[in-house]
Amino acid sequence: MKDRHNVLIIDNSVATTGAFTSISLLLPYLKNYRFIFALPKGSKLIPSLRQQGQTVFEFSFLELSKSFRVLFYLPILLFNTFRIVSLVKKENVKIIHVNDLYNLCGVGAKIFNPKVKLVYHIRLLSNSYLKLVYKYLAAIVLRYADAVICNSIATKKSLPWSSKYVVVIGNPINPIERYPLKAGNENTRCVLLYPANYVPGKGHDYALEALAIARKSVPSLQLIIAGGTFATRSNQNYKTRLKERASELGIKEAVEFRDFEHDVEKLIKSSDIVLQFSMSESFSRVTAEAMQFGVPVIAVNSGGPAELINHGETGVLVGQGDVKAMADAINILAMDENQRRKIALAARDFIIHNFETGFIANQVEGVYQDLLE
Repeated sequence: MKDRHNVLIIDNSVATTGAFTSISLLLPYLKNYRFIFALPKGSKLIPSLRQQGQTVFEFSFLELSKSFRVLFYLPILLFNTFRIVSLVKKENVKIIHVNDLYNLCGVGAKIFNPKVKLVYHIRLLSNSYLKLVYKYLAAIVLRYADAVICNSIATKKSLPWSSKYVVVIGNPINPIERYPLKAGNENTRCVLLYPANYVPGKGHDYALEALAIARKSVPSLQLIIAGGTFATRSNQNYKTRLKERASELGIKEAVEFRDFEHDVEKLIKSSDIVLQFSMSESFSRVTAEAMQFGVPVIAVNSGGPAELINHGETGVLVGQGDVKAMADAINILAMDENQRRKIALAARDFIIHNFETGFIANQVEGVYQDLLE
């Protein structure tokens, strides 16, 4: 095999995220490249990566937030930038691939080492939690990156401007499935699933409100919410408020609050309908995975889900924050198993044909090759 080019992946994930899952699925297919990781110190991803034989360096990354710690953002950014520059030289890195918009260490490294090629993989919309600084971060990234990959058309449209170096490449699906598709619902109850980390804005509250309305027509409806809190106080408080709201709505016994579950395939395939009501989803791995695993999805008609779902054929789209429409959609699918099966099969066919991992990997490799040549 010819010598492999070294690629540094910079990722802020402290636990499993859709962004990290998407990038990690591609690595086995990019055999002409050796990947090195720069991850936050103490990230839960580090042990498994090292067990796989991957080289990982730990950094004290600091994200922009409303905390007083933001006062230390620039000094820490500079410190991490110089560490990245040193790492690039030591490991003979040819490409820096930053796995989202908000980490500017890649930009800093490019400024101090213009020869290294810089790729930014943008997975956030302008109405995300970074909306106050989004256009400024995006402008900086567009100024210095050699290539920008957007995970959806919606993401590309969120940028303040575009260029020939901005390409749209969707997130890949996991090609390995360990469980059969659900043959049918043998139970009298219909299980709804909301797989999303407990982060404000992810739409869990809409799911609770919609369930309370829908159960008036279909009392057997049950809802499972599964996700992590990343051990942050704000997320833990949000989860507590959701539990309190379920009690207020009189649906406490119909809702199960779970922690993050690693076996996403088993979780999804054991449900009947997957819900996704987040206010800002640039792609929505949850939607894509549910479609792949043969479970119908009800999702918001915006961002990534609006690109993945053909309303009424490969899923159901509802307006953002339209709780009545969400409840109506839940009832329609809950009472019609044949319709659920029809939508599920069409959705699975669409996802497998358009987001196969090898196909997506070839697109990313094309970006790499263009930069190196």
